[in-house]
Amino acid sequence: MEPALIEKYPKQNNSFAYNCGMKVCKYVGFSVLIIFLFSMCGKRPLGKINIEMEPGYKKPVIEGQINGKKGYFLIDTGAEVSFLDIEKAWQYGYLISKNKPEKQFESILGELEIREVSKVRFFLKNAEIKAGFFATNLAMYLSRKGEEGHEEILGIIGSDIMKKYLFSLDFSNREITLSDKR
Repeated sequence: MEPALIEKYPKQNNSFAYNCGMKVCKYVGFSVLIIFLFSMCGKRPLGKINIEMEPGYKKPVIEGQINGKKGYFLIDTGAEVSFLDIEKAWQYGYLISKNKPEKQFESILGELEIREVSKVRFFLKNAEIKAGFFATNLAMYLSRKGEEGHEEILGIIGSDIMKKYLFSLDFSNREITLSDKR
């Protein structure tokens, strides 16, 4: 009886529905995978951000956050690397390497001892900036430079971060633009 049923009700060719369904399934699966991967790595495009320079400083200083706490950062185009103040580590929750100083850093004002820093989440205007920092005694460094209000400065943003995030300084409008787009 079965052979007669097969002949009587031949199998219909649903290849269009089958192929279309597979394409949709593949597309949805691929989209879910892409969204999952982006959510896992936490990297969202930064786009373009404008940051006003803080009033009251002669040099470019901007507000940022380290580990959720507000701080002020001096923009120093002459600094090869970025620094955080070694004296403020406990207050902001970042860790300083206890090993001997990483290296001696030569600056215009002399030699600085610097150490590696860990446990740092750095934000500028709600955008996370992936950066490595070194620590040194910034109060001593900035006071020797004659920088007023140096006790408020938490860190120095050097050319390492500026290159990575395409910083553009506009002194006439007291504005800094950064982007992750090339």
